[in-house]
Amino acid sequence: MAEATALFAKEHRITQTIFGSSALTGLKKYLYFWEIARFRSLAPHVDLHIVTPETP
Repeated sequence: MAEATALFAKEHRITQTIFGSSALTGLKKYLYFWEIARFRSLAPHVDLHIVTPETP
């Protein structure tokens, strides 16, 4: 996912992205943040915004 998203951002000169997440736990949470870290290294020119669920 990270490679495809970074390539798309580069090809279309995208400067900002928004990633959202649901209430993830365990391995899914680890893999989600691992992909975000890979995206950041592949597309350092893109501003990254992460939206998380609101907690009461």
